[in-house]
Order: sequence, then structure tokens, then C-alpha cells
Amino acid sequence: MRRHLVVITVAALSLAGCSRLHRSGFPSPVRAPVLVLTDFDQTMSAISGMLETRGIPILVTDAQFGTIQSDWVYWEPGEVDLSYVADCGGDADAPPYRMRARFRFDVRRRAKGSTVQIATQWQADKHPGFGGGNAGFVDCRSTGEWERAVEEALTQRHTIR
Repeated sequence: MRRHLVVITVAALSLAGCSRLHRSGFPSPVRAPVLVLTDFDQTMSAISGMLETRGIPILVTDAQFGTIQSDWVYWEPGEVDLSYVADCGGDADAPPYRMRARFRFDVRRRAKGSTVQIATQWQADKHPGFGGGNAGFVDCRSTGEWERAVEEALTQRHTIR
């Protein structure tokens, strides 16, 4: 009896870990979902194409749950000014940091079109070499500007908010 209880508990915890509501690592989206006047499949395809065109590696595409997630994209210090899309706090006189970001798109079917919600995780390598690997990266706050630009590209001025 005790063995069955342990098996049932482990199975329940395993299934709970697969919940589509669980989004490890991503902060809450900074902008509300936007309505796109294309159907679900076209919207998923447009997002994938946009990421591929920009050289952003796609880690997950799950049409069943309407999720597309990129892998990390890295920028070396001074390569690109990301201050308008990510607020990493700190001193304005500090040297530029190595930055990275990953992006998640949640697409939902609607009667007319679909909605897209974008979550972005920005990080700065403020402690390079700390603990090896990725231990020196700290989270930054998204300003919402990158998300807004992507929304405009997806909706191409056909947005109803």
C-alpha cells in the first residue's frame, strides 16, 4: 500500500511539472497580448520566420500549446546598445557588459485571428568568470520596447487592442 502511494505521488508530481502554465526562468510579460488578424498557423509561421531571418535560434516550437521559444542570443560588450530594451540598473559610468536574451511567444487561437503575448528575458554578465559558466549573469528588466517593435512587425498596422 505504501509503495502504491509513493508511485502515485511521484506520478502526480511529474505530471504537475509538465503543466503549460509553468514557465521556468521567464519574467512576466511587460505588455498585454496583441491581436493579430491572421489565423493561428500563419501567426506561428510568421514568428518562426521572423526569428530565423534575424538569426535567432529557435529552441522550442510547440503548436499544440502555441509556444515558440528561442535559445539564448549573446552580444559582446559594446557590440549593440541594448539600453533602450533592457534596464540593468547600475552606474552609468560602468563598463558595458556582455548581454544575452531569450524570447518566448505564446500564441492563442481566437474567432478572428490570434493573440500573441511576448515574454523576454534579458541578462547582463555583471560578474564575468564568477563560478564559471553562466553564474555571473543577472536579470535585467525589459523596457517593453523590443516587444512593441515585434508586435508592430507582426500586426503590420492591423492591430485591435
